[in-house]
Order: sequence, then C-alpha cells, then structure tokens
Amino acid sequence: MLLVAALAVGHRDQIRARAERALGSGMPDREAALARGFVLGEDEGIDAATTEDFRRSGLSHLLAVSGQNVALLALLAMPLLALLGMPLRTRLLWIIAAIAIYVPLAGGGPSIVRAGVMGALTLLATFAGRRGSRLYGLAIAAIATLAIDPRTGSDVGWQLSFAAVLGILAIGQP
Repeated sequence: MLLVAALAVGHRDQIRARAERALGSGMPDREAALARGFVLGEDEGIDAATTEDFRRSGLSHLLAVSGQNVALLALLAMPLLALLGMPLRTRLLWIIAAIAIYVPLAGGGPSIVRAGVMGALTLLATFAGRRGSRLYGLAIAAIATLAIDPRTGSDVGWQLSFAAVLGILAIGQP
C-alpha cells in the first residue's frame, strides 16, 4: 500500500511539473509566475513588488488556490463538455473527476481540499436532483480533511479556511 501511495505521489509530482512548465511556456517570467500562482497556488516565483501590489489592492487572495479555482474549473468545463454533446449528468461526473485531479495538482493544501470537497458535494447534489446545503458541505469537508490527516486541524491555514467560509455563510445571503 505504501508503495502505491509513493508511486501516486511521484506521478502527481510529474504532472504538476508539466503543468508548471506549460503555464510558463511562451510568457514573460513575471506573467508566468502569476499564472502558476493563480492556477497552482505556487507563489514562490512572484516578485515581492507584485505580491505587495496584490496585497494593497485587496486581491492577494487570487494568489492562493481555493474555492474560486474549483468554481472556475467547473464553470469552464461545463460548456466545453456540453459542446461535446454530453448530457448534464455525465458532465457533472466528469467535472467531479476533474476536481479530484485538480486538487492534488494544486498542492492539496487545506483551502483547496475544502473547496474540492464542497464543490464535489454540490455537484453530487445536482446530480441527485437535490439542492446543495452549504453548511452540510462545509461540515463534510471538515470531516473529510480531518479523516485524511487528523493533524491538519492544528494547521492555521485549515482553521482560517473553514472560519472564513463559515463567516461567509453566516453573513452572506443565499
């Protein structure tokens, strides 16, 4: 089992390295670093001045992978799969698979895992013809992330991710 996990991680790392190269192909270094930050959450290559510009403008959250990435993936995939003639239920399953692939490629951090679980649950609710529950999705995401790694509950990033979404759910209108 440990060998299978090691091979899966190695394969994921190879795919991620290819994605990093592809996101930088044909772009100036600054824009390539931003693309890798937007898509993969890899912000190490972004220069300090650009990071500060994003922070001052209130857009630093764009440099971290999160729910917006999962939503964008689904929003882009849905019409493309429709153009291929796929029925809605088939498209939903393909998008859930895409999320399952994207989350580890984006680093598998607490916010992207939470977003991936919540996004997949929302799509599953749609697949079942039901309305998704945001609070239920958040609770299942917490249980799933803690089941994967119980130590993640002490991670400040995990705590902030869940606190932020809980705050959005409490304050925001449905």
